[in-house]
Amino acid sequence: MNYICHRRFQGKDLNGKSVNLPYGTKLHAIDNYIIDERSRPICFRNSECCFKHFAQDSDGQGLKRGGLTFLIAYKQRKKNGFRFTEEEREMLERKWKKYLRDLDVILFNREFFTAPINDLEEIARDLGMKVD
Repeated sequence: MNYICHRRFQGKDLNGKSVNLPYGTKLHAIDNYIIDERSRPICFRNSECCFKHFAQDSDGQGLKRGGLTFLIAYKQRKKNGFRFTEEEREMLERKWKKYLRDLDVILFNREFFTAPINDLEEIARDLGMKVD
C-alpha cells in the first residue's frame, strides 16, 4: 500500500537512526510498518507518528487526506483547552460515530485516517473548518 508524507517527519526510525523526510516523500506499508525508499522501517502503520505525518495514498489523494485528517484530529483550541466544543462532540458522536473510538474523549480510529476525501471534507465543514 502506498503512503505519502503530508507533514515533514524529523525524528528516529524504528532502528533508532535519524530520519528527515520532507513533505511529499513517497513511502510504502509492508506488514505493519511504514517503510521509506531505502527499506528503513520508519514507524508502525497504526501509530500516532504515522497518523500525524503520513497518509494513505493509494488513490493519489494522500496529501489532501493527510491535510484534512491533521486539521480535524489535531486541531487545538486555545480558549478552553479542549479540542472540540460540547456541540462539536455531540455532532461527531451523532453523525460520524463510525470514525470514532469508543471512549469518553474524541479520538479517531484507523478508518478515519483512511476515510474517503468527501467524508473528511464534510466532517471539516460540520466542524466549521474552511475546506479548500
